[in-house]
Amino acid sequence: MGGDDLGSEDEFLTAPLRAEDASDDDTSLSDDSSAESNNQASKRSLVETKETGATPSKKQKREARALGDGVRDKSANEQAIELAKFAGMKVHAGQIAISDNRNSPSLMKRIQGIISKKKLKKHNKKGSPLVVVISISARRAVAVLKELSPFNVRVAKLFPKQGSIEEQATQMQSGSMAMAVCTPHRLLALVKEGAMGFGATELLVIDTFADKKRFTVASLPDTAPSLAELLKEAMKEERKNQRPLRVALL
Repeated sequence: MGGDDLGSEDEFLTAPLRAEDASDDDTSLSDDSSAESNNQASKRSLVETKETGATPSKKQKREARALGDGVRDKSANEQAIELAKFAGMKVHAGQIAISDNRNSPSLMKRIQGIISKKKLKKHNKKGSPLVVVISISARRAVAVLKELSPFNVRVAKLFPKQGSIEEQATQMQSGSMAMAVCTPHRLLALVKEGAMGFGATELLVIDTFADKKRFTVASLPDTAPSLAELLKEAMKEERKNQRPLRVALL
């Protein structure tokens, strides 16, 4: 259902995801979404920054669409500035994780350049994975799961077609998960249900994969607002618990 040992046999990971499998709360996020869905999404307003409170200009929209496309190559300070503008909150360079393997084509290697496999295997906290990866769509989440399979740890699959919100909530409270791969809408729903938190999470990964239209999870109008809200929730819990949580743009 929602979580398995990475590296084990898993029907969902070996079978290709059909177009209808990217439905539910992430319908418009798959690469082969209908033209109508794409047109509707492109007409929606991009996230307005709290600094200005104004609707972005055409130039600002073009810049916003590029958020995440190459951003992982920037410095921690530059990434912090971009995230602060995006989410409308304070972010400092110390909250940004830069991977020792930042130039690797492998997402697994880039994550391993921040948190070791040994530390992942030792994680034993329920309802709060050590590493949380947020991707643009269910289709992309499946690809991420394949990339992370060499870790061979328990992973929560928190996106549509991997069980209902209620089933995933039960799963998150029934055992510890070292990692979670999520879509923004589903993760936000679980956070609001109280089934998922960031109390023991040390790394929040924003997957910077860009779709055919060059949208990332941080620039697609259907996902950006939920991602911004998740960032605020994660940082709020960090301050409350007084423990480090870092964000990585990988």
